[in-house]
Amino acid sequence: MNDTDQLPRQLRLLKALVIGLGVLLGIAATVVVFAALWKLSEKPRGPALSDAALPGAATALASFGISELPMPTDCQVQSVSTSGDRVVMLIDGSDDCHRVLVADLKTGKLLGQFQFPASQ
Repeated sequence: MNDTDQLPRQLRLLKALVIGLGVLLGIAATVVVFAALWKLSEKPRGPALSDAALPGAATALASFGISELPMPTDCQVQSVSTSGDRVVMLIDGSDDCHRVLVADLKTGKLLGQFQFPASQ
C-alpha cells in the first residue's frame, strides 16, 4: 500500500465517523424533545392548593361552608398565611387575645391553637 491508497481510505473512515455521529446527535435530540413533551403533558402532582391563584379555586375550597373559629371579643386577625392545606392565623389585641389558630382549609375545622397568656 502506498500513501495515495491510504488517503481515500482515511477519508472514507472520517466520513463514516461524521455520519455516525450525526445520526447519534439526531437520535439524542429526538429523545430530548420527546422527554420534554412527556413532562409537559403530565398532570401536576403538587399540593391541593397549587392552583389557588387560578379563578374558581376558591369555590373548590369553599365546600365546607361556614366554619366558626374561636376568637375572644375585642380581638382582631393580625395576619393569615397558608401552607399546603393549612391556614395559620395570628390573633392580636388585648392581653387575652394573643394566640395562633391553625385550621384545615379542606374541612374548615380548627386543628389547634397556641395561646400566649399575659405574664403575671
